[in-house]
Amino acid sequence: MTVVLAFTALAAMLAVGDVAAIKTKAVLGQMFVFAVLLLAAFWCGMPTNFIELTGATTIGGLCAALMLVSQGSALTLRQFAREWKTVAIGFIQVALVCVFCILFGGFILDRIMAYAGAPIVSGALVAYLVMSEPLTEAGMYDVAAFCMMIMILQNFVGIPIAGALMRRDARKLIASGEIENYRGLAADSSAGREKKKPIPALPEKFRKPTVLIFKGALIALLSFWVSGLTNGTVNALLLCMIFGVVFSALGFLENNYLEQANAQGIVLMFVVFYIFASWSNTTPEMVLNNLFPVVKILALGVVAILFGGFVCSRLFKVSFGMATAIGLTGLFGFPTTYYIAKTVSETVGENDADRQAIENYMLPKMLVAGFATVTIGSVVAASLMLPLLKSLL
Repeated sequence: MTVVLAFTALAAMLAVGDVAAIKTKAVLGQMFVFAVLLLAAFWCGMPTNFIELTGATTIGGLCAALMLVSQGSALTLRQFAREWKTVAIGFIQVALVCVFCILFGGFILDRIMAYAGAPIVSGALVAYLVMSEPLTEAGMYDVAAFCMMIMILQNFVGIPIAGALMRRDARKLIASGEIENYRGLAADSSAGREKKKPIPALPEKFRKPTVLIFKGALIALLSFWVSGLTNGTVNALLLCMIFGVVFSALGFLENNYLEQANAQGIVLMFVVFYIFASWSNTTPEMVLNNLFPVVKILALGVVAILFGGFVCSRLFKVSFGMATAIGLTGLFGFPTTYYIAKTVSETVGENDADRQAIENYMLPKMLVAGFATVTIGSVVAASLMLPLLKSLL
């Protein structure tokens, strides 16, 4: 009864967050609403072991590995080749955020917070998965809370700025006549026939959830084994994502296998419960003490991204607005990358043809940018930042 009650209570909070995100078109992020409700529940007397009772602290790490393998499998080399400028800009923007935090972060906040927060600013949830364990193992719950607050609040910074820049970009697209180049194109950047893969796909009758999840788990196991060979120098979760890309490209793993296994929802729920497990140790004082540092590091991150937008716009001959918006995807990620492109096209386009053309221009860039910054760039950044962080602990 207690286990069912704990799971039901947490699932209800997450569901409310999902509904709020849909109703507000992702202005109120799911994570923000869930975090506020969870924190309020803990402070009002909810048992601190509620998340532990669900089993999330036991299987959450496994779910995180399976999720990253699945995110890797959702990427295609064809997408990245088509939007190579977007990928390059995304990687440069992530690198600049980390460099700015290392060079200047120590002047405006504690160096440990600057180092720990840099990958979160550039990649939110996925980067937090990499950073949270060493922080909690070291008993640095205040720094873990700081990183969590960055992840929760960065939507409020990234979405309005990206939306304003993208609307400006869309209007320029219409005024310049360049919009004509995007009429009649497929907006989905993954559209088109995929090349034949070296490993033949399983017959449809064998693509059962158990088989798909087994293959994902096998790749996760390989990732942790290879990471062990390097004594953890190469992060296991980073390898999960890389091997997901590789084995999907080879044909061994189905594209976005968790979704095909109808398991993505439950796996993501346990990942969210897992990363918020340390929230039970967060006090009101901790939140108040971290609020100003969070504002500082987010401001520093935005300055880095604006600078990166200026540099990349000239380097790759793209608009400043789009180059900056690509960097800002690290502050919100998917599915907001999808929602924001849709919203901009609907609000700026004066007719259905214009709206579709704007979407054709923006949606592929936003989707690929989210993968480049959040799924890949931030995980690499977090893996590289961990040794620096550990040297300060």
